[in-house]
Amino acid sequence: MAWNNTLLYQNATTNSTEPSPYEHSEWKLITKEVADLMKSIIDCYIIPPIILIGLIGNILSLIILSGRRMRCYTTNIILAYLALIDALFLTTMFLRKMPCLVAKFDAVTAKIIDLIMLAQPLIFEFIFGRLSCLLSLVICCERFIAVFYPMKVKIWVTPKRICLVLALVTLVVVGYLAVGFSLMTNIWYYDDQYNRTMPKWIRMPIYLNNKEFFDAYNFIARPIIFRLLPVSLVLILYLAIILQMRRRTKWLKDVTHSTRDVNDDTELRSLTKMLMTIVSIFIMCVLPGAINTLFMLADYRYRYPGLFQDEYRAFTSLGTVGDVINSSANFFVYVAQNKKFSVVLSKMFCRHRTIATRTRKSDTSDSNLTGTSKLSKSISSIVDAGAV
Repeated sequence: MAWNNTLLYQNATTNSTEPSPYEHSEWKLITKEVADLMKSIIDCYIIPPIILIGLIGNILSLIILSGRRMRCYTTNIILAYLALIDALFLTTMFLRKMPCLVAKFDAVTAKIIDLIMLAQPLIFEFIFGRLSCLLSLVICCERFIAVFYPMKVKIWVTPKRICLVLALVTLVVVGYLAVGFSLMTNIWYYDDQYNRTMPKWIRMPIYLNNKEFFDAYNFIARPIIFRLLPVSLVLILYLAIILQMRRRTKWLKDVTHSTRDVNDDTELRSLTKMLMTIVSIFIMCVLPGAINTLFMLADYRYRYPGLFQDEYRAFTSLGTVGDVINSSANFFVYVAQNKKFSVVLSKMFCRHRTIATRTRKSDTSDSNLTGTSKLSKSISSIVDAGAV
């Protein structure tokens, strides 16, 4: 009986089998069939392999960057936390895309998983995805200080302050997005069509009683604060860092011939190059999603449900691919552009082979030593016999 009152707040568009009034229009660019096909291909065949590769890379990155010799650097603290957040984001994304794979074997179970994942797991995906976005902004801010104020970076940017910044960013994101946990939930009911209990995704009373406010929260405030604003700031800082590095390189060539200054600048340039590569990947992968968000803000019909809901679903799926690639690519950047990282990684994988090689060499040397000792004993006995 407790669920009966809650059922009154069921969203009428959820689980409805009636045709949508938005399906047929002369203004539509993408049909529902095309949008469904794109989403199916992306969710079933493109995203899962990328997620598996990204999970392995982020776990290895987290292990290496959290090592005793690596975590003493402030930059590595940020990158280690980024690897953790990206791994969590990819995990929640994989759980959300699992119904597409399960549907190949059991359509009913896939539908159940899909409905369950539309509530709280979706909020976790938002939290980890937006945290990853803001951490790229933190990386840009750290590099901005290092490039523009190289003499003060070690004073201003300390491991303790970096940890405080990361904790503050996490609290802001979780505090803002955790509101979603109270706006939606799943209930279980008996479905005559499937002849079993099924979950149902519903809006909570607090949402329906304040619909205009929470629609502004979901469709305006959240996209601007956690998508458009970080991407815009990252672009500005990225361009400023690149221009300053070019000026600095030209100035050092004209003014100084000191080997120490050149070495310091080379180290700064290599680290900045690696971090700017990470930021470049972030910009290229997230920019399509940001443009998609701009369209959603510009036209209220470009959302789900809406007149252009199929276009929205198709381009949102493409934006999801970009988010997954962004969270999976950093490991390969570390291997290609961070010498210390690649050395530690090679030692990690070569350790067992080295131990096995040493064991074989030890066994061989022991056998050789045994043969040599036998030969020396026989020679000694011959010498002793001759002496007698």
